[in-house]
Amino acid sequence: MFHLLLRACDWGPWDFDNHWKPLWKQMSGGIAFTRRIDERIGGLLCYFVMKKHCVLEVNDGTQYWRGLFEEWKLY
Repeated sequence: MFHLLLRACDWGPWDFDNHWKPLWKQMSGGIAFTRRIDERIGGLLCYFVMKKHCVLEVNDGTQYWRGLFEEWKLY
């Protein structure tokens, strides 16, 4: 299972560097790392969903899986 934590969002009273990032590292056992999202993210998500049959779930509960995209033949 993979989890993504995005920054540059409205975090409310907490900021990323002093609250969420240390918590994320603690939850991941210290193996969490940060990367800048760029145009390659579409290919990465396509790889996990289409090739590896992973389910992508966003924090509002919406889920995406291979069957939703098969008619487009993106893989």
